[in-house]
Amino acid sequence: MSRRVWRDPDFARRLSQRMTGLSYGLEGNRGAVRASAVLTVELVFLGGIFVTGGLEEVWQGGSREDVLLALVLLMVALFLLAAAVNLSVVWFNIPRWTVPSHMRGDTGVKTEVLRSRWARLTRKR
Repeated sequence: MSRRVWRDPDFARRLSQRMTGLSYGLEGNRGAVRASAVLTVELVFLGGIFVTGGLEEVWQGGSREDVLLALVLLMVALFLLAAAVNLSVVWFNIPRWTVPSHMRGDTGVKTEVLRSRWARLTRKR
């Protein structure tokens, strides 16, 4: 699905309109579609956590256990980093290189909220 979102702007538009299970509105749904590639990477790291954690139980003892523990910690760190990037893409549409080219001009869900808040603060002065 992520590949098709990257290549087909019409598919991305239809997908964001048909996501009725989420209550984020059209902009939130479009943000979730924008971040689909990052979500795919995030799920790969989550799978890596489970695989390396399962291997740790099989290979108990010795120096391999230390290596597996390091791999589990690395996968957890990469998963958390991917989760932060995912939220950043949905909320602010940053970093743009993780977003399909036809969606890079979109504003993030929280970007508009922050812009309107900033405009209200600057008008009062």
